[in-house]
Amino acid sequence: MRTADLRRLNRATLDRQLLLTRSPMSTVDVVARLAGLQAQAANAPYLGLWSRLSGFALDDLTARLADR
Repeated sequence: MRTADLRRLNRATLDRQLLLTRSPMSTVDVVARLAGLQAQAANAPYLGLWSRLSGFALDDLTARLADR
């Protein structure tokens, strides 16, 4: 059994949070995977999804929020 050093743990965490490369996943799937996004500031969820998704569009999240 191989143990993970600090760098591997860091990379695994970043990968799990979709912060190493942009993903083709849908907005809904990413929010479900992350169990939500921080949204104290109005732009935070838009920036968080834009940095994680390759095809993110602002209107996609806005429509999802309006639909609740």
